This record gives sequence, structure tokens and C-alpha cells, in this order.
Amino acid sequence: MPYSHIRYIGYHVPTIAKNAKKEAIYGIPAGGLPDLSEFSNNTLGLVDAKALKDKKPKDHVALKGESSSLELVKKDTDLLSRLQRLFIAMECAAHELEKDTSKGVLNVFMAPEFYLRPHKEPNSYSKKYYQAIQEVLSKTIAANPKLSDWLIIPGTVMWSREEACENPSSVSQSMRNVLTRKIGTTNFFVDHNTAFVLSGPNNALVSSDRKVEKFHVASADGIPSLRPKIGNEVNGVERTNRTDLLTKHYKINQSVDDHVFTHGGVKFGLEICADHQYSLLKQKHSITGDFTSQLLVACGQEIQIGAVVTKPGGTIFRCDGKFSVRHQADKRNVISYQKEPVNAVLEPDSTSLGTDRPVTIYKEIIFDSKHPCYWAKPSSADQTFWGKYKQGITIFKKEKLVK
Repeated sequence: MPYSHIRYIGYHVPTIAKNAKKEAIYGIPAGGLPDLSEFSNNTLGLVDAKALKDKKPKDHVALKGESSSLELVKKDTDLLSRLQRLFIAMECAAHELEKDTSKGVLNVFMAPEFYLRPHKEPNSYSKKYYQAIQEVLSKTIAANPKLSDWLIIPGTVMWSREEACENPSSVSQSMRNVLTRKIGTTNFFVDHNTAFVLSGPNNALVSSDRKVEKFHVASADGIPSLRPKIGNEVNGVERTNRTDLLTKHYKINQSVDDHVFTHGGVKFGLEICADHQYSLLKQKHSITGDFTSQLLVACGQEIQIGAVVTKPGGTIFRCDGKFSVRHQADKRNVISYQKEPVNAVLEPDSTSLGTDRPVTIYKEIIFDSKHPCYWAKPSSADQTFWGKYKQGITIFKKEKLVK
């Protein structure tokens, strides 16, 4: 349906940490299944009351999908915990919005980059698990009529697939370090960082298989072959275009257009972390183009005024999983564009971008250690860094869509 207003909701939990030696911890364990014994928010009907009463924690959230996919997901407690927490966070947000009965409002719910990244080596799901995750997420959301006016980006999923290379000798060592882990003499693991774009029923404008691949590789991806061993070894590959290499050597066809989609009459552009740093959307589209909303799924990437592409009156919205950013959820409105350099003029003022507290917040839900969505500090993580991250949900005030 066409919408008159839009509301942004950020579900922010840490997806990377550091130990006492300041080394990155790529896989953050979700912990055990969340305790829902005192959880009463079920506005969306995602919590299974009977399973809760019968004390069957693996079924506390009513997941949908083929039996084989559900079996696979429920076999991995860490993965199941991530999915349950995602849907519980949606319930928390929906509960806060119950009193708002306005029609024509699109809710955009977004989690940070790497939200779906296993904590065990190699910090990447297999293709089989990736497919199960996609199916369970899409079918659970698509089956819920109360999510008809929701657009959901559940962060990104790190996954790998085995691929044969027709001419292994043509694949340079530098490329192997960027994207792949060698298997024997002819096969490779190709690593992916993928965001799903999901919607509820009664809205076919976003298909269940809509997904966006991260273009630019970054050290935070945590790909084993990419982890630096000495000095700044990783810097040279951060600027490598993932898709050019994949298209050339593995025949994966993807373009910047895959990062652009329309939902309910609203045109979106989506970037994943380093893609924004290298102005992925801006390189392809006019800065005063017809984007209404620019979405940034991130882990350590602030909004860059030189990479904003929405038309004046549009919005850029970021959700981030790193402790070092000033705000884990951030929304800025585009007022206009300067001519030289071509930078966006944002509200709140870009001179204090990231340092001031956005004034358009409707509600903040802060996760304390007793909240079912709280992520406990990994034993190897340094509290100094961990304590900087503000876990919770930020609901921004709804705003009128620019035409």
C-alpha cells in the first residue's frame, strides 16, 4: 500500500568486541535462549503462549518454515537465540507503538551488520544454514498479518559456500586473501556478507528473496583469510571491489541496482558499512535522485555527508554494532546539498554529526542485564570497550514522507 509517513526503529546490540590486547573479537555469542518467564509483550503474536506455559524454550518464539529448516535452526542454540531475540525486540517496539493507531505508516526495523554471525570459527554459516535462516526469517515474517506495514532488515548474515574455480592459476594470491579460503587445488570457500530485506504479508513489492550483498571487503568482516597477521596488511584489500572479483572469477552477477528497491511506493537505497564509506550509491546515482530513504547497516561506520544520496526532504538511517560509534542508531534528514564539495546538509546539523543526540527520538528502550534481549559480555572481551556500547531499541518519531 502507499504510505504517507515512515518510522525508523533501530535494534542495536554489539556485533564486534575487543579483548584486553585490543584485538578484535569477531564472533559475539548470543548466549542461551532468552528468559521469557516475565515477558508480557506480545502485540505481534510472535511469542507462543502455550510453549511458554509448557516451558519449551526452543518454541517460545513461533518460528515458521519447512521442518528441515526449523530443525536445523533449533539445533544451533546460538543461532536460535539470535532469531528469538530479534523477534522479541520487534515485540518490544510494537508494544511501545500500540497506542498509535495511525494509518499509512511504514515501520522500518533494522539490526546492525553481523547480527547473524556465529561466534565459533570460522565465524561464518554454511550455505545450508544460510538457506535455512533465510527461509525461517522470511516465512515467519510473511505469515504475520500484523507485520503488513513493517519493512525488516535483520542486520547481515555471514556465510560461505564452496565454489570450483575453472582456472585456479588465474586467481592471484591477493584475491584469495580478500575473498576466499582455498580448499585443495581447485576449490575455494567464497565468503559473503548479506542483508535480507523482508516484509509482512499483503505487500508483494519486496520479494521474500530480496537480498543485498556487501561490495567492499573490510577487516571487521572477520573472514579468516582476511585477518591481518602483521602491521597494516589488511589496508590494501579493504579497497578491493568484492563484486568485480566475484563476477569475473565466479560468475556472480550483481550490480549497484541490487541495493535499490521500492516498497509501498517508497524508494530505498541500502548500503552495508564500508559500501557507504566508498560512496557506493553515490557513484551510481545522482545525489539529488529519487531516493526517499537511505539505509545503512553498519559496524563502525558513521554517516558520511559526502556519501548521502537521498533527495532533499529524504532521510538516512543507520544502525551500528560497534562500541566506538557515538550513537548506535542514528537518523538524519537531508535539507539540501552544497555545490562544492557536494555534501549533504543534514538536520541535526552536520557540523556536529554523530556527537549530538538526535532530537527526533520517540522512545528509547535500554537493555539492562535482566532484559531478555541483553547480550552478556564474552569472557574474553574487555569491559572498557564493551561498556561503551548502549544496547537497546531506538524508536524515532514518525515523519511525513517527501513526495
